[in-house]
Amino acid sequence: MIWLILVVAAVVVVGAVVAFGVRLANDSRRSVARGIEIVPGVASQAPVAWAGAHSPEAKLHRRLRDAVASAHAQVTLAGASGERTAALDQTAVTIGNRLVAAAALPARHRQAAIEAVGALVHRFEDSVAALATQGSESFELDTAFERSMTDIHHELEALARAREEVDEIEREA
Repeated sequence: MIWLILVVAAVVVVGAVVAFGVRLANDSRRSVARGIEIVPGVASQAPVAWAGAHSPEAKLHRRLRDAVASAHAQVTLAGASGERTAALDQTAVTIGNRLVAAAALPARHRQAAIEAVGALVHRFEDSVAALATQGSESFELDTAFERSMTDIHHELEALARAREEVDEIEREA
């Protein structure tokens, strides 16, 4: 009878350890997936490896994610409209998608494309930093920030056109 109780207890303990391990692995996977999201709750096209990689594109991706987190904190403190926050999020996601596309280019085009997207990430960070330095009494996503976001959108469109031209040249070659 004691053996039966010991066997049951061992099975329960092993089952608990396995359940704990599975739960830990699932939590870890979810944490990594959240770590590559540029905008919280919006799935990213970035590879999971970028969560801790030291490549230029992975670092830019994390900088963009951190800038969005900072912008959300600034907007939350100011009580700005959801519409403006959505525009900021959309800009960040577009830059992130452009970064993923640039990283997928052939080696001879990759560095220049990543540098071009890096300039957009830098401008996005500068725009977010400008939010933090504005007066808190009249804090809103002002016209200078919106102008900066519009400029970034124009640059993204120019990059898309340039990529189409590169693709066309490679098809002809």
